[in-house]
Amino acid sequence: MDAFPLVLGAMSVFLLTLLVGAVPAWTAARTATTGSGNLEVDRQRPSALAGALGRVWRSPAGVVGVRMALEPGRGRTAVPVRSTIFGTTLSVAALTASLVFATSLGHLLVTPRLSGYMWDVFVSVNEQHEQAAAALRADPKVAGYTRGGFANVRIGGVSLMALNLDGSGPVRPVIADGAAPAADDEVALGVSTMRAAHAVIGRTVDVVLDQAAGSPKPVRMRVVGTVIVPPNPFSATRLGDGAAVTVPGLLRIDPRVSKQVGSLPFLVRFAPGVDRDAGLAAVAKDLKGIPGPFIVAAERPASITSLARIADVPVVLSGLLALLAFGTLAHTLVSSIRRRRRDLAILKTLGFVRPQVRGTVAWQATTLVSIALLIGLPAGIAGGRWGWRVFAGQLGVLPDPVVPLLAIFIAVPTALILVNVVAALPGRAAARTQPATVLRSE
Repeated sequence: MDAFPLVLGAMSVFLLTLLVGAVPAWTAARTATTGSGNLEVDRQRPSALAGALGRVWRSPAGVVGVRMALEPGRGRTAVPVRSTIFGTTLSVAALTASLVFATSLGHLLVTPRLSGYMWDVFVSVNEQHEQAAAALRADPKVAGYTRGGFANVRIGGVSLMALNLDGSGPVRPVIADGAAPAADDEVALGVSTMRAAHAVIGRTVDVVLDQAAGSPKPVRMRVVGTVIVPPNPFSATRLGDGAAVTVPGLLRIDPRVSKQVGSLPFLVRFAPGVDRDAGLAAVAKDLKGIPGPFIVAAERPASITSLARIADVPVVLSGLLALLAFGTLAHTLVSSIRRRRRDLAILKTLGFVRPQVRGTVAWQATTLVSIALLIGLPAGIAGGRWGWRVFAGQLGVLPDPVVPLLAIFIAVPTALILVNVVAALPGRAAARTQPATVLRSE
């Protein structure tokens, strides 16, 4: 078991707990130090937003609700509104980041290109290469092919497989950064290879065929980009280990390949709309009669397939975070009503009726959630995109984060509706406040 993620997660939870508790702890310590008997100390700065709304808004319940959401109060009437806003915003941001991560993971699982598979099927024939090429070109279910393959090479002391592309046809390297190799002295390295060889774009590396293949003479090539390299179908290589060069580049590394250029395998891509089974059947039919065809369909790497088992974890985490956010908000509303009974009693004495009191609590809850959504959604989207890019970079796939805009757009009105449902019970309790009883006890 890898202990690093567990330690990192535990430290993150610990730091977040301290951060969430810092604001109410600071407020409590300040109140205990200064005391509540000094009128100057108890005087709090009113909310500028609530004041501005009071001048232009004709709804007393709305203005008072916004003020209760933004002004924490002092002494016995103090309510941890700042920590509630912070905690709810943090929950919204984490919820949004989890949704972005889950959507990006689902996109990775259904998009082979992100794992470096620019082709749908790998085809190799022992003879009659021109006949095979003509049959593939004439098939309407085949969009085209590129002649290429794999070769054992070492770069910067790192042993890997090199994907050789001739630069023609519909199959192109999936470039994460920089450019694809175009000349015989250019190479694009896989993500893991780039890190292991300590190479950077613009520098040169020494490329040499593996010792077992002969020709130990190194060839200096310039790194022009980072390529997403899928695992080699013929040997145990990891996702991200490898490189991409052109066929002329391969000839510089191993001149003996010049005799085999015409027999390089076909990297075939199906036409748009052709599913996997139909495409494989079409290719098999095209090669019927050609002796010894070798056909390998592009399969998702095991490291990607294993992620399908945890695809629902971010969604479950999102649900728990949403439940935590609404629980925090409900606790704040109940505490606010209990500690501000005198304010509610004064409002009813001034003429507030029960629907207005319920409206005040509803506007308080709506204001808290609106602030959390306004700050948390952009922060969560940015955090989710950043987190997915880091994860994809470590995994060796193309970092292509996907933001579920439709889900976010639906979540905004849903959150506002749910928070008003949550506020209904505290609002009902607040509407039952008996002014005479409360003011007499005060």
